Amino acid sequence: MDYVVGTRFHSVVFAQGMGSSVHGHRLRRQQGYGIMADMDLSDYVIPIDQVTGEGLCAMFDSLVAHDEKVRSRLRGWLVDAATRRDEMVQSLRSAI
Repeated sequence: MDYVVGTRFHSVVFAQGMGSSVHGHRLRRQQGYGIMADMDLSDYVIPIDQVTGEGLCAMFDSLVAHDEKVRSRLRGWLVDAATRRDEMVQSLRSAI
């Protein structure tokens, strides 16, 4: 999928892992917002109690308009996460 509108944390994470641009709805205080903030994409998260049809459309239009910037940040974050994972595995292997 090119775009995902997710209301659950895992739907957002799994979609991002596949390279989809995501518009998330935050049900809990931090869960959905944290990962988007880590990627500097918090502009694309809206608290569930603030969702309106007009707001969703505007946010989705913004996501589409800034698609390459969003995907670039996502790719960079995924590469960085893989590097950190590999470093942690190597550190664990060295400790064992």
